[in-house]
Amino acid sequence: MLLATAGAFGAAGYYAHISKKMWGEMQQQTCIQRNAGTNAERAWVGLDGPPSVNIGLLKSSQTEAAINFTVKDYGKGPALSVMASAQIVPSNTDNRHAVEDGLESTCNLISAFVGVKPTRPVYSDAGITKHQWGHVVFPNQPFGTGTLTTIDMPKMIGKEVYVVGCIVYRDQFSEPHWTKFCYNTGDFTRDVVRDASSFKHLYMCNANNYTDDIEKKPSCPAAQPM
Repeated sequence: MLLATAGAFGAAGYYAHISKKMWGEMQQQTCIQRNAGTNAERAWVGLDGPPSVNIGLLKSSQTEAAINFTVKDYGKGPALSVMASAQIVPSNTDNRHAVEDGLESTCNLISAFVGVKPTRPVYSDAGITKHQWGHVVFPNQPFGTGTLTTIDMPKMIGKEVYVVGCIVYRDQFSEPHWTKFCYNTGDFTRDVVRDASSFKHLYMCNANNYTDDIEKKPSCPAAQPM
């Protein structure tokens, strides 16, 4: 009887373990299917073509540049609280991560508008009140926006220059999202103080073009091992 009782308890424990594992796998599959369904129906906002850069008159070493771009909702649901910003970053041999740092600071500057905590403190000389934000963009609807920034033109002579930016928004399920973009001028060999036409031919970067799905951790629980 003692062996039979021990065997019964052992079997009960084994079946409880199996049931818990099956329940966990069902929860995981349900979560995956729910996320897949949400991603299929939610808003997906990105650029509708390369940005354009217009350089203002040279008053000193600091020059004002207007970065204009059009965003578009490629998803099935409306995008809420849409806001976008960008900046110009010259290549820097002393800092290999200059482009990534510029991209991160641009996103941090506007991420709070959709409830995302910045990854680190950020400072910008651009007037944040001049940014257009809080807009609703519907599926297949383009929305033109832009930002003003200051650049040091002489420091860009002979360098490859990058235009990096970030779009933040919320989907119809109130989830925050962001899209990062990066373009460059190629070999920037002209004397930009006299001729800034290199900004008229921007090329998509080989990296730093992605959405928040790549950066977010999986939200679904992992299946428990046997």
